[in-house]
Amino acid sequence: MSEHAPDQNPEHLKGFEELAESAEHMLPKGEIIDIKKHERARSETLVEARAQAAETAQSETKHDALKQLEAAEDVPQVSHSNTLDAPLRALSFHRQIIRIQHKLPAAQRVLSKVIHQPAVRVVSEVAEKTVSRPSGLLGGGLVAFLGSSSYLYLAKHIGFNYNHFVAIALFVGGFIAGLILELIVHFFAASRRASN
Repeated sequence: MSEHAPDQNPEHLKGFEELAESAEHMLPKGEIIDIKKHERARSETLVEARAQAAETAQSETKHDALKQLEAAEDVPQVSHSNTLDAPLRALSFHRQIIRIQHKLPAAQRVLSKVIHQPAVRVVSEVAEKTVSRPSGLLGGGLVAFLGSSSYLYLAKHIGFNYNHFVAIALFVGGFIAGLILELIVHFFAASRRASN
């Protein structure tokens, strides 16, 4: 089913133009001008009404905001204590660990129970702040590598027995030296920032 556009011949369009002209002739010219003036006045009053409404709304929101601020200042402040929060967090953590452990296989469950003991957790937290320092690991690794290599070279050429404990001692010594070096750099950087 197709739709056809209406005929747009000039005679058809003439009919519409004649109808429009006849409608204008029906109203006196004074009334046409009065209608246009009325429409302009109406649009101007609408613009003014909108502006007044916007100003009223802004003043009311400012007034409401001041009332809310005053009301908030009058409300007594409640201190939020962390004493109740800590036991609840610990209990929630413990329950969550138990739920997860029940889903693990037997061997992993035993390992998880050992790892999550309070004593092991404290040691782990202390070690996390010291043992895993990159400067310590870098220093320990470099000193252990260079020291063991030198020690092995001397042991081969001079003829004494190689002691494996030396490599461990060199690593610990290098680790401590790396931490001390990091502390010195941090101290100087902090003093430089404070002087600026």
